[in-house]
Amino acid sequence: MNAVSDRSLPSFSLVLETVNLELADVDDVRRSLASLAQQDLSPEAANEVVLVESGEVPQEVLATLRKDFPWLSLVKVPNETGYEEAKMAGVKETTGEIIVFFDADCEYQPGWLRHLIEGLAERPDISVLGGETMIHTDSAWAIASAVLFSFDWYTDREEIYEAERFHFNNVAFRRSALERVPPPTNLPVFRLPTTYYAALLREHGYRIARQPLSRCRHESPNGLAHFFWRYIVFGLDGVYTQKLPWPGRSGAHHNRPSRGFLFGRMFSVGADHLTKVSRRLVRIFAEDPRRLIYLPVVLPLVMTGAILMVCGFVSGAFAPKLLPSMMPDSVKRGTAYDTSRAPV
Repeated sequence: MNAVSDRSLPSFSLVLETVNLELADVDDVRRSLASLAQQDLSPEAANEVVLVESGEVPQEVLATLRKDFPWLSLVKVPNETGYEEAKMAGVKETTGEIIVFFDADCEYQPGWLRHLIEGLAERPDISVLGGETMIHTDSAWAIASAVLFSFDWYTDREEIYEAERFHFNNVAFRRSALERVPPPTNLPVFRLPTTYYAALLREHGYRIARQPLSRCRHESPNGLAHFFWRYIVFGLDGVYTQKLPWPGRSGAHHNRPSRGFLFGRMFSVGADHLTKVSRRLVRIFAEDPRRLIYLPVVLPLVMTGAILMVCGFVSGAFAPKLLPSMMPDSVKRGTAYDTSRAPV
């Protein structure tokens, strides 16, 4: 990729929300902002860097953040605001041609921001450019999380490549695409599947790609409660996402798929996920055989996570309100699980 001078770069804004901190750590937001401050394309070059705060961060911490990162502007939203809704509330306060989304529970590698902005500057045919996200494999807990989570991991590529989806913790949008096709915020799911949103964008003619040089590290689940409910939710959403009005899908399985279809889908996705988990484990231990010392802990954690996902899926198919009724508010706040949008 040829370097683009800073003066010729399109204007850009950055949006960070704190909804994720309900299940993470308040200190994560400082680490995320610190990694942004260290970018070679300074956040001071942005039109705005917006922090959308919904009550998770203590006021004294917010005051310190604004002092330490003076380019940061604060937007308050109601406590029940959901993940995508919070991001779009931040977008309303921005003016940049490009909107970059980043998350409070991620740290961003040097060059991350520049590669996203330059990538869109050099590729006018691309409307959505995501980076690559993964959980670092520096402990048994992290390894288990890395192999189970939906992140696609880092690749060895150096050039932008076509992609089916992106992650909202590491993506840049052209404002025109985001305003024409905003992320749906009223769907009966815990977290909007970006595969679904990507399908909507492609239906409107927008191209999606990945920038492998824009990497971020995502934190592992913060504690046992987060671990438990995260994988339950993965299973529940495995059912609920099948009921969404996917572009191009019609017929008997559209919106209200049968239980037989759902279980067929579960076994299909499960087999694919098992293959993916196996490959990831092989890659992790091949990269550093010393990690094998973690194997006696990793395998039970992976099996537990898989069992929790199956439990969530079965509950979603047969008793969709059972597990959501047991969720702590920190998990279901601002989602379909505590509103009239709850699946039935």
